[in-house]
Amino acid sequence: MTEISLYPDGRYASPHDYGAIRIQGGANGVVIVRDGPGYTTAFVECFPEGSFLRGQGATVEEADEACWAKLQAYLGCPGHIWEARNYRNGSGICKVCNQYGHEVLTPEQLGFFCTECAVPTFHTLTGSQTREPRCTDHDPKIVYVDAAVKAMFHSFDAETTAIRARLDAVVDGDVGTDPDALAWAYANLDMTDAPPKEAR
Repeated sequence: MTEISLYPDGRYASPHDYGAIRIQGGANGVVIVRDGPGYTTAFVECFPEGSFLRGQGATVEEADEACWAKLQAYLGCPGHIWEARNYRNGSGICKVCNQYGHEVLTPEQLGFFCTECAVPTFHTLTGSQTREPRCTDHDPKIVYVDAAVKAMFHSFDAETTAIRARLDAVVDGDVGTDPDALAWAYANLDMTDAPPKEAR
């Protein structure tokens, strides 16, 4: 038996022994759907080495059963054979057990090389709708990613939120550049580990 911490509070006594594997759950998890409306569901998630497995259901009990079944398939797989499917970041789905694996494929295996210097990379050109492979050294807008992430954790005041939206618009490719938003980031955020703005 394993006691599962539930979000935002509460606990569930699972009849399954997850051992030392980290596990969590909740009664109302949000699921974002790429080409459709999102929904909420009960969920239980576990994190065996190299993977993330999520069970869903009408109740936490159903979600726990679904998560446990996925874990047993993952751990009992006679030999994972990974394929990328829709992942472009090194993650994949096993052809044998149909479960998720993290960092199981390399850029070389997937044919992802920087179009400027041919270095293997999962990074894509910031703002590119075509997802052109570019290493971070050859991505002139990578500084916008750094600034947007730092703004996200800086403050939730109206000014920071508005600047973050402008930075995100560059990252998403909605606008080409926003020098004023970037200047604000360098003036108000700790950008010491980001590329110098003069280089961008």
